[in-house]
Amino acid sequence: MSKKSLLKIATAVLVISIIFFTGYYLKQNIQRNRNNQKQILQTSSDIDFADFAESIPENILDKQKEKYNNAIEKLKEDPNDFEANMQKASVLYFLNEYEKAIIVYQKLAKLRPKSYLPFKGLGDCYSQIKDYAEAEKAYLKTIENNPYQSTYYISLAEIYRYHLKDNREKIEEFYQKGIKKLGSNRFNLIQAYASQLEEWGEDKKALEQWKLVLENFPDNEPIKEKVKELEKKLQ
Repeated sequence: MSKKSLLKIATAVLVISIIFFTGYYLKQNIQRNRNNQKQILQTSSDIDFADFAESIPENILDKQKEKYNNAIEKLKEDPNDFEANMQKASVLYFLNEYEKAIIVYQKLAKLRPKSYLPFKGLGDCYSQIKDYAEAEKAYLKTIENNPYQSTYYISLAEIYRYHLKDNREKIEEFYQKGIKKLGSNRFNLIQAYASQLEEWGEDKKALEQWKLVLENFPDNEPIKEKVKELEKKLQ
């Protein structure tokens, strides 16, 4: 093959390479611009507070609007600002905009997978829209990240008691582990467990749990009445 032919081939290869890499670069730029536009849209205000004027008192709505707009301004500077995103999501939740709040909490869960806050938000939102399977996952992750707060156990206990009732063995294990983990903060969960045992027809076991709570709160009249009621029932 002559030098002239080789030069033509090399030139053609070079031109093709330039075209390829130019196209790739343009494609990446277009995608980057789309992502930037998406971020801008995500940080813009997509809530018309006038829609809530009839259902929420003006002074409360104004405070929520101010809180929301402050978050939006911060997110324009940094779309990944954790506190601003949490603030935005909390307002969305307050306004019953659960689907929109879920999107924000999902983003936060990816940003900080070790934080319990976004998972607690997800659990609350999924509970509101009655997606209890997803709520269970979110609350379990909340508890994993913050295992010493009884409130999160109670939120999941209510789901097990009223909605996801089928797997009794799993629910029993959840209560036992939670009560052990919570230590001195366990008594609210013990009460939930006692109520669950009653629904299962395990009155004797339920009485044991109620008595345990009463030992620590001897002046609690409703618990005294519950103990008397079960003792009478078991006679």
